[in-house]
Amino acid sequence: MEALLEREGTVDSWSDERLDDLNQRMENGFKDVNARLDQITLKMATRDDLRYLSSRIDKLMYGLLAGCAGIIGTLIAIATT
Repeated sequence: MEALLEREGTVDSWSDERLDDLNQRMENGFKDVNARLDQITLKMATRDDLRYLSSRIDKLMYGLLAGCAGIIGTLIAIATT
């Protein structure tokens, strides 16, 4: 910001064209910032979805292991009797 002020020097009055140019540059800058924020939000949402999916797969795996252990235990009990 200071560099702009030094480059511009002192401005006594702003013309409509300069104000319109400044307005357009600011709008373009905000569009760029909004686009980057949208990309970051999308990445974060994807990571949250992957974390949720990972936790669901972990729960499924533990359930399958418990079921297999139960079946194996039952088979062993039947075989020894």
